[in-house]
Formats: sequence, structure tokens, C-alpha cells
Amino acid sequence: GVNPRARDLIEQAAAGRWQNILALPGRIGSAAKSNALVASTDVLFAVYRDFTRVGGVMSKAAPLHQPILVADGYCMADRVRSYGLGACASGSDPAAYAGALRSLVASPPPRAGFERYSTDFSVEQFHEHLIALLRSAAERGSGYRGG
Repeated sequence: GVNPRARDLIEQAAAGRWQNILALPGRIGSAAKSNALVASTDVLFAVYRDFTRVGGVMSKAAPLHQPILVADGYCMADRVRSYGLGACASGSDPAAYAGALRSLVASPPPRAGFERYSTDFSVEQFHEHLIALLRSAAERGSGYRGG
């Protein structure tokens, strides 16, 4: 669970104590509300500890051209770097994250990386890859018969 001090800070942020932080405890009700929140930010803070996969927030951020800050060393960091979507910070040093946030606000990444990410991870691109995979398997006569 979250330590008591962290929980207190999250509750203060959720109550609107700070103008530059938005914290929402719990789930966001709909995709439209989620997209509106992402669009209203200057930088998305998507730092997850020991999270080896890609979070859905990247798919929300890219079409809206919202810079994103992620933890270094995992898949999200690899994609942020390769597409130029924001910044990565390592460790649990708050000063490193604060510096990265300031840098992203002062100098947002170019739009081209966001557009490339959105194209590469679009539903259309997924369908193309899936069809190519199925055709390749059918051409090789993989022997798979289901079940």
C-alpha cells in the first residue's frame, strides 16, 4: 500500500490544494473524460515503479501531443526515447523528476515523434501486422488446427 505521508499528499492534491497538480484518486469514468484530462496537462507524469510494460497513457498522450515523463529502464522509457515523446528519469530522486518536468515544460518535444508513435501503434497498423502474421503462418502451413 501507499505510505501514510504519500496518501496525505495525494489527498491534498485531489482536494485542489496546489494549482499545478491534478490528482484523481480512483478510476476516471470514461475515455472522453480521460482524453480531456490528458489534453489539459502540460506534461504527463507517468512514473511507475517496477512497471515493465507500456502503459495506456502513452496511447492517450501521443495523439494529443502531450509530453510524458516516465521512469527509466523499462519499455516506456525505450519508447519515449525512440519516438522523442518526453523524458526519462531514473531512481527515486524527486529532484531528477522535478528537473525533467521543468525541462519538458520549457522545451516540449517536437510533434513529429508523437505523430509517428500514433501511426506506428494505431489500430490500422495492428491490423496490418496481424494480417501479415496470419498470411505468413498460412503460407508456411504451420499445422495449427486450433484447440
